[in-house]
Amino acid sequence: MKQAILSQVPHLLDKETIEVFRKTKKNEKVEDIKKGIYKLSLSEDRIYMYLATGSEYNLKPESVLEALCNEAKVPYNKFDYQIHRLETYMKNDKGELVSLLETGTRIEGNYC
Repeated sequence: MKQAILSQVPHLLDKETIEVFRKTKKNEKVEDIKKGIYKLSLSEDRIYMYLATGSEYNLKPESVLEALCNEAKVPYNKFDYQIHRLETYMKNDKGELVSLLETGTRIEGNYC
């Protein structure tokens, strides 16, 4: 099961659309999440994702995992996976992803 899901990672972004079922407060719908996936890669047994997050569009890692499970024809259960956020990024003036740590000014001293 795990290998079936991992095998889909290199091919997911090749698809024209990546559709998942999305439930909101008001309704349920099928949504194309491809626009929210900036990068998707594998390293050993781990999946690394660069996803859109913010006020304009917000994509949860769970939705990408659901799409990978759909492609692998494996039932999706959110409790089967651990998600760990390593970093938060933003796009700079050139449209490149940069770490939020790189964009601000560090102030030395005591913090409240």
